[in-house]
Amino acid sequence: MVWTLPNLLSLFRILIIPLLVYLLNDTDARSALWAAALFILAAVTDYFDGYFARRNKSVSEVGKILDPLADKLMVASALIMLAAMDRPNEPSVPAWL
Repeated sequence: MVWTLPNLLSLFRILIIPLLVYLLNDTDARSALWAAALFILAAVTDYFDGYFARRNKSVSEVGKILDPLADKLMVASALIMLAAMDRPNEPSVPAWL
């Protein structure tokens, strides 16, 4: 593996997925805020790994695979956890439908 900063940022995004899933699975309101902050941090690192790869001309074959993989795993994990959440206070169908 090429140990460049962009690749490390992509790897970081993959490694924080279990923490994101744990936070989204917790019922505490603070956990939801931490999960949102973690997802925003992942989005920021996604921007910077591309920026640093282009700026330093350190685009690698590993990075070409790792970056989209990290993006898809992060988004899919968040969407699956959000879809699985139980929302007891949410009305089932609005009356006007």
